[in-house]
Amino acid sequence: MGPFIRKDFLVLWRDRTEMIISILTSLVIIVILGFTTSSWVEKSDVPLQMTVAIVNKDNEAAALAQFRSSSASLSLSGKFTSSLENQPEQILPASLLMQRMKEQSFITTNVMDSETARNQLQHKDIEAIITIPEGFTLAALNKMLLNEGGGAAITLTADHRSSMRIDVLQDLINEFMQSLNLQSAIDHTLDTRTAAPDLTEAVSPAGGLETIAGVKPLTSFQYYAIAISIVFALFISITTAVKAITEKREHVFQRILLAGSHPFQYLAGKVGSTFCMSLLQLSILILLSHFIFNLFPGRSLQFWLGMAMITIATSLSVAAFSALFTSMTFRMKDSAASGLFSLIIGILGTIGGSFIPKYILPDWLKQVGEWTPNGVSLSVFIQWIGQDSFTVLTTPFLKMAVFSIMLIVLGCLLFPRRGRI
Repeated sequence: MGPFIRKDFLVLWRDRTEMIISILTSLVIIVILGFTTSSWVEKSDVPLQMTVAIVNKDNEAAALAQFRSSSASLSLSGKFTSSLENQPEQILPASLLMQRMKEQSFITTNVMDSETARNQLQHKDIEAIITIPEGFTLAALNKMLLNEGGGAAITLTADHRSSMRIDVLQDLINEFMQSLNLQSAIDHTLDTRTAAPDLTEAVSPAGGLETIAGVKPLTSFQYYAIAISIVFALFISITTAVKAITEKREHVFQRILLAGSHPFQYLAGKVGSTFCMSLLQLSILILLSHFIFNLFPGRSLQFWLGMAMITIATSLSVAAFSALFTSMTFRMKDSAASGLFSLIIGILGTIGGSFIPKYILPDWLKQVGEWTPNGVSLSVFIQWIGQDSFTVLTTPFLKMAVFSIMLIVLGCLLFPRRGRI
């Protein structure tokens, strides 16, 4: 197998001009995308300011009075009774939610009726409508404090469901509701019915911008240096398959078989040489991008060791693609093969996040992209850049190993045996 790897690597290395052009093209694309899409990737300039309408169809005072009346026969603690009498807003979920919205500096809330809210949403004067339905307060109090009934729900109405601002608002509301549910569940589990739950402590943290300790923010140049390097490495698998087209046309493969070599040795040479060439190109591109754009200043030796491990795993995925493409080359017309392979790499590059950030894609495409070899490689590179911890490598490496094995096995199954070419 060694002579075949050496032969194919020399065939690829002989055309060094193509490699140089590929590297220079990658650097130009990184510069263009790094400058033009910095706000997409870094999200530093994305405006979160929004105006939200609150439509409150409930009557909290009436609901509180009805709850007091229905729970009068129960033996409730003095702390609970004091909260109901003196500070009812501390246990009323609708009031807590409105207070939580006002605490967010990027949210402006306007209380209005349903028809006015719908008209303003239609004219894009507001971003969303939060509707508190009739009976919400009574149902929520019965569920939270007495564990009776099915609880209550609020409605979020928005015109642009995929907007990042709406996603942030939805996450905020979900967090609020989950905090209420969790606190109520804890109180009931501990059988603390005689004590009023301290809901203000559970659901009213101060608003503001938070960062996760130990996670480094990703820059647009870091993102595209990795993303473009991966997709251009994938194109090496196409180059390998195109070289195989020439060898098929010139009957090189038949001469190899006549010399007594096994067909899989020929295929293994393609896989091995593609791995070496993609590893070389990926390493050169990442290092050049680092020195030109100052991507990873002050990083430790452990960081560069992890980068090397991910680069090797990515090169194995590229080599596996060369096995599949080479096998398909021997079963297709020469004119159709290279076009189909380029289309496949283009699709993988798009849904895998190599050309545009994955978060702006539809949810179903993001999920598909997470299962593509280049998508997994890009994700693990991003996680490693942000966290620099070997714990983030285990699952992606298993995914990449499974992908590589599947592609190589499929390539072996498609590759013609003796006398069938």
